[in-house]
Amino acid sequence: MFMTNLPSPSPTADLSRLMSAAVINKRFCNLLLTNPEKALMDGFMGEKFSLSKDEVELVCSIQATNLKDFATQLVDGKICLGAELNSHAKQESLVVLNWW
Repeated sequence: MFMTNLPSPSPTADLSRLMSAAVINKRFCNLLLTNPEKALMDGFMGEKFSLSKDEVELVCSIQATNLKDFATQLVDGKICLGAELNSHAKQESLVVLNWW
C-alpha cells in the first residue's frame, strides 16, 4: 500500500469505506462481523483501510450479529471518540496549512 505523510481527507473516511464494503459484499460483511481484525487486515478487493489506532480498536471491540447492530455500535463509539477525532482533524489541518 502506498503511504504518504499527507493527511487523509477525513479521520473517518475509511470507516465509511469499511461500512460500504460490508453493505455491498455479504462475504466481507460476515467476516467483519465474525473476525473484524482479519477483515481490516485483508481489506476489500485489494484495498486496505487506513484507520487510526482508536478506530481499529473501536471496530475490533464491536460485537454484533448483524450489520445494523454493528453500525449502531460504530456510531456510538465514534461519538465517544468525537472530541479526540476533532482534535486530530485540527492537527491535520495545521499540517496541511504548514505544507502550503
